[in-house]
Amino acid sequence: NGIPRDEGVRIILGSAATPQRIKEIGDRKQQFYLMLLERNPPQILPGVSALLSDMRKNGWSLAAASSSKNAAHVLAATGLTGCFDAIITGYDFHHPKPHPDIFLTAVEALGAQPAHAFVVEDATNGVRAAVAGGFRCIAVANSESADALSAAGAMTVVSTTGELTLELFL
Repeated sequence: NGIPRDEGVRIILGSAATPQRIKEIGDRKQQFYLMLLERNPPQILPGVSALLSDMRKNGWSLAAASSSKNAAHVLAATGLTGCFDAIITGYDFHHPKPHPDIFLTAVEALGAQPAHAFVVEDATNGVRAAVAGGFRCIAVANSESADALSAAGAMTVVSTTGELTLELFL
């Protein structure tokens, strides 16, 4: 649910939570997660590979920015790692969304400026973070409503990743 691993374990254990037990269970959970990634790699959403390819062919610099500390593992499992010039994970920034820290870290890694960059998001807090950082944001309404994403500040909202085309970014 977007909470750090240790916090989730602490919630589950309740009063039985000790720092040592939290770490032990969190580490086991991580081992299981990585094993599942290897056995069942996630599927790339429709349109994503084509969009990344089109952007690359047109000279765009690309960063993947995710609050997940497992983002690099997920990208590797999908074979998308090489599509990005920078990969920002939960290890690389301090303030969670809706603070723009994640996106500012990504644009800095690319040597660009927020006003010349886009963020693609699917959550209102992510849209708010992009807007707060001075980015243009395109949202995909696959987990939250188009109205909520628009109200959060997305300049364009599409229903599926299959609708993401290079023309939206021009």
